[in-house]
Amino acid sequence: MRCLVSSIPYLRLAALAALLALAVQTQAQTITTFDPPNSSMTVAVAINLHGEIAGYYTDGSTFPFPMQKGFLRERDGSITSFEAAPTATWVTDLNLEGEIVGYFIEPGQIATSGFQRHRSGTMIRIPSGQPIASMADSAAALSGADLCDYSCIDGTGAFGINARGQIIGVGGGTPYIGFLRQPNGTTVIVDPAPTGSSLVASPQAVNFFGQITGFFRAPFPDHGFLRQPNGTYIRFDAPNSASTWPQSINTFSQIAGYFTDANGVVHGFARHPNGTIVIFDPPGSTGTEAESINLEGEITGFYLTTDGKSHGFLRHTNGHIETFDAPGAGGAGTFPKQINDRGEIVGYYQDGNSILHGFVRSRR
Repeated sequence: MRCLVSSIPYLRLAALAALLALAVQTQAQTITTFDPPNSSMTVAVAINLHGEIAGYYTDGSTFPFPMQKGFLRERDGSITSFEAAPTATWVTDLNLEGEIVGYFIEPGQIATSGFQRHRSGTMIRIPSGQPIASMADSAAALSGADLCDYSCIDGTGAFGINARGQIIGVGGGTPYIGFLRQPNGTTVIVDPAPTGSSLVASPQAVNFFGQITGFFRAPFPDHGFLRQPNGTYIRFDAPNSASTWPQSINTFSQIAGYFTDANGVVHGFARHPNGTIVIFDPPGSTGTEAESINLEGEITGFYLTTDGKSHGFLRHTNGHIETFDAPGAGGAGTFPKQINDRGEIVGYYQDGNSILHGFVRSRR
C-alpha cells in the first residue's frame, strides 16, 4: 500500500499537522535505548511514521574483522538484521513503506555501491537497479557509472528515499555528482551550480513531492539548494554564512540544516517556503547541527557545549527549544538524527566506555 498522504489534498496537510500536534502535546517524553543482538556498536539513523527504525551496527565477531550490518527495528522492539555485502553496510534512510537505502563495500573492492532494500528483504544496486546477489564485481556492475559517497570513498552513496520510492544520492570521483533515481529506474543528474559544473553536488533529502535539498560547491564555499520537481533550482545561503549545509526538507518545503559563520562557529537554521531563514542555537551551545524537520516544523539535531560533549535538542514550531540526553550517555554524548511526523526522535549515543547505542525518544 502506498503512502496515504497521496490521497490527501496538499492544502489539507496543514490540518493534519495541527491534529498531530494536538494529539501529542500533553504526552510525556520517554527515551528507550536499544541494540541489535551481539552489537558492539549501534547507529540508528532513521524512523518512519510507523515507528520503524533503521540503522547499522557492528556485530561481535572478531575474525577476520567485525562485520557491519544494517538493521530494521519494528515498533514492538523486534529487530531484523541484513547485509548488503559480507563486509560493511551503511544505512542512510527509511521511508513509510519500510524501504531502506544506503551503501556498502563488497569483498575485494575499494568502491562503495548504493543499495535499496525492499520490505520483502530483496535488495537492488543503486543506480543500476540490478539484484545485488547476482553481481560479485561492483565496478563492472556499475558499467562506468561509478559514483562516490562524498563523505566516504569512491563509489555510489544512496542518501535518501521518499514514500514514492524516489531515491537521491551522490556519486563520482572528482567532481562528485548528485543524482535522483525515479521508481521506474531512470536516473537524472542533480547539479545546482549555475554553470552546471559543481565540484560537489550533494542532495541530502527528498520530500513526498520530489523536492530535493542539499548543498553544492562550485568552487568553495558550499551553498544550499532547493530543486523543484520540474528541475529548476533555488540557491540560498544562511545569513552571514561561510558555508551552508541543508540536511532535511518536509512536505511544506521547510528546510532545516546548519552553517558555519566567519568565525568557524556552526549554527542551526530553518528556511521557510518564502525564503526567510531563521537562525537558532540551544542555550549554552558552542556549535549546533540541525539534522531533521518533520511535517509540523519541529526540528531535531545536536549541539556541543564547552566540555566538548554533544546533547540532543528538539526545536518546536514556536521557537522553544528542549534539550535532552539519552540515559547512560557519556563520552562524546547524544546524537539525534531524525524526527518523524509523530514527534518521535531516533539517534545514537556514546556511553562511558565509548560504545555506541541506539535510542528513540517518544511521546507516550
